[in-house]
Amino acid sequence: MSWKSYGKQSSSSSFQPPSYQHHSYEGNSHTRVPPQIPQPPHYSVPLGSARSNNQIPQNPNRNSAMFYSKKPSVMRYATNTTQPLPSVRPSSSRFYGTSQSSNNSSGKTRGIGSSFMYGLPSQHVPKRPSASNYLFQTDEDTDAYPSKTESSLKPSSFRNFFRVLRYSCSQFRHEPKWKKFLLFSFSVCFLAGIVTASVDLSHLLLPTHPNIILIQVDSIGYDSLGYLNTYVSTPFIDSLASKGLKFNRYYATPHSTASKCSLLTGKYATRLGCQSNDLDSASPWGLSLSESLISSELKSLGYRTAVMGTWGIGSFSSLYLPFSRGFDDFHGPIVEEDDLYTHMADNGYVWWDNSTDNSGNEHNGTHTYDLIEKQATNFISKSGSSHPWFLYISLPDPSISVPPDSYVSSYSASVTGNEKVDDTYRKVSLSMLDTVISNLWEKVKEKGIDDKTWLIFSGSYGYPGMLAKVSGDTLKGDKGQVFDAAVRVPAFVYSSQLSKKVRGETSKQLVSVVDWKPTIMSLAGGGSSDTDGIDLSEIFNGNELNGMENRTILINIDSTCENNNKYNTPAAASISGSYKIVVDCVTDNEVKGNTHIYDIVNDQTESTDLTQYNALYTLVQTLKKNMISFAYNSTSAFQPKAPWQSDDYFCAECSKGCPQNGAWTPFYELSISSSSSSSSLQLLSSSSS
Repeated sequence: MSWKSYGKQSSSSSFQPPSYQHHSYEGNSHTRVPPQIPQPPHYSVPLGSARSNNQIPQNPNRNSAMFYSKKPSVMRYATNTTQPLPSVRPSSSRFYGTSQSSNNSSGKTRGIGSSFMYGLPSQHVPKRPSASNYLFQTDEDTDAYPSKTESSLKPSSFRNFFRVLRYSCSQFRHEPKWKKFLLFSFSVCFLAGIVTASVDLSHLLLPTHPNIILIQVDSIGYDSLGYLNTYVSTPFIDSLASKGLKFNRYYATPHSTASKCSLLTGKYATRLGCQSNDLDSASPWGLSLSESLISSELKSLGYRTAVMGTWGIGSFSSLYLPFSRGFDDFHGPIVEEDDLYTHMADNGYVWWDNSTDNSGNEHNGTHTYDLIEKQATNFISKSGSSHPWFLYISLPDPSISVPPDSYVSSYSASVTGNEKVDDTYRKVSLSMLDTVISNLWEKVKEKGIDDKTWLIFSGSYGYPGMLAKVSGDTLKGDKGQVFDAAVRVPAFVYSSQLSKKVRGETSKQLVSVVDWKPTIMSLAGGGSSDTDGIDLSEIFNGNELNGMENRTILINIDSTCENNNKYNTPAAASISGSYKIVVDCVTDNEVKGNTHIYDIVNDQTESTDLTQYNALYTLVQTLKKNMISFAYNSTSAFQPKAPWQSDDYFCAECSKGCPQNGAWTPFYELSISSSSSSSSLQLLSSSSS
C-alpha cells in the first residue's frame, strides 16, 4: 500500500488497523509479521491513551487499553491473554523510549510517559491523558502488565510516584511558553522561600560597601545604659541593643586620648605614645602622621568620611587636624571642652566647622550634643545612598555641664531624694545621649538606608561611682586607673544584616577597642594590616572565632611610672583568657612593684588576689612575661611638658601654644620633607607665646 492510498484511507471517521494473520505451529512456532504500516511524519500516541475506538487502534476482540512492553517493537493488551498485535516501528527521529537502533542493550524504555511515534493521521492522535491512567506496576518477570482493577491503579510505592513525575516532566514540553515560564518562576520562588526559612542567609546579603556609624562616648560606665541598669532611662539605645549584639567583656583604656588613638588605628596606645595622658590644647604634640587612620583607608574604598565631636589627637598644626587625616567633614571641638555650652578650653574657643575655627564663638549657648546631632543629621542627608559613608561620632563626657532644662524637667519624676545632684545630672545627660542617637537613626530610616547601615556603640573609658556596678556589686577602681571600673565599658553592634543567630544575644568573648578598625574595614570590603585587633565580622555572621577563649589583650601600660619613686596606684594591666594581671609598673625587661592576679570572670569586682596561691606560680610568671613583652614593643609616652615625648621628638624644643583671637588654632606651621629613605617634619614658623 502506498503512502498516498494510506492517507486516503485514514480520512474516514473510523480507523481500523490492517488485517493480519497469526500462525503458530507446535514445536516450531513462529509469528508471521504482517507488512509494516507506512510511516507518515511524526504523530505521537502516548502510552495508555483514552479508551475510545476512534482515537487509537483497537483489537476487535479486546476492550482493554493498548500499551508497550519493555520490548519496544511489540504491542500488547493489559488482559489475561498475551495475543500479539502487529509490530509498529517507531519514528527514528522522535522516539523517547528505546528503539531497535538504540545503544541501550537492556531493551527497556526510558520510562513511563515516553511518547512513541505511530504511523497515524493527525485526526487519530489522542489527547494527552491524565497521569492517573498510568499508575500501573511493572511485572519485572514478564513482557506484559498484569490486569489491574480500578482500585489498584493507585501508587503503591515511591517507584510509581517517580513514574508519574517523569511523565509530567516529559509532557511539560508540550505546554505553551508562558505556562512554562510561570511554572518555572513559581518553582524557583517556592524553593527559595523554603531555603530562606530554614537557613540564615542574611550574612550573604551584606552590601559590598555598607554605611557605618561609629559612636564613642567618654566617661560611660559598664552599666550606664538602661539595658544594664533599671535606674537609667535610655529606651532607644536599649531597643537597638536588644536587637543587636552586645559585648559583655569589652575593654577600652583609662584615658580618652588613648582610646581615640587605638580606635582609629587599631593599635594599642602603648605603640602610639598615647598611653599616659590626655592631650591638651597647648601641647605641641599629636598622633604621629606616619599612622594610617581608618578614615584614610575607607576613603580609598570610595567612602565619604566625617567626624562629629571631640577630635583630641592633635591640633597644634594643620597637618594633624581631621581634614588632613582622611575626613571630609569635621564639626566639633579640637580638644576636650571645659564647658559644653561655651565650647571653651584653656581660655580659648575650640569648636571648629571643617577648616574654620569659629573665633566669633557663634555656637555659644548651644549644647555640644545638640550641635553634634544637627551636623551629623545634615551629613546623613547630604550623603544619602549615592555612595557609602563612614560617620565617626565622638561624644564628650555627658556630665561635664548641666543638661538643658528641658531634659532636667522631663526627668524629674525619676529623681529620688537620696541621689546626689551630679548623679541626677548624669542620668539626665544619658537620657539626652539616647535622644541624640534616636534622632540620628530616624534620619537614616527617613533616607531609606537603614537596611544597609551598621551602628557601632562603644565607651571610651569608664565612669566609676554609683553606676559602675555589676550584679549589685561596685566595680573596683577610679578614673584613669586600670581596674575594671575605669576600663570595662558598654559596647554593642546593631544592623539588620546581623545573623539571626546573634541578634539579641550577649557575647562573652574578650573584645578590645583595637578590634574596631579591622572589623570595620572587613565590613567595608577592604582589609587592614599592622593592627593589634582582630576582625569580629565573623561573629556578626554567627560563626565562632578560634582561640578567643585564650586571647590576651593589653589594657594599658603607663610608662611614666618609672619616674615615680613611690607607686600610688597600679599603672599596667592585661587580660589573658579569664585572668587579669595588674602591676604597679613594668619596663621592657622587668615588672616592678606589686603584682595582682584576678579571675576576672568569676571575680568581677577584683577582690581576691590569686598571687597568694603557690599552685598558680606558673600562671603568674606567664602573665608577667606577657606584660614585659607588651612593654618591650611600646614607644615613649606623650607628656604635657617638654620634650613632650622624648629627647629625639622632632618638636622637643617647641614651646606651648596659646589661643589666637580668643580661639585655638594651629600654632605651628609644619611641612613634610621627603628623601629617598625616609620622610620627616620640619618646623617652618610658630605663633606660640
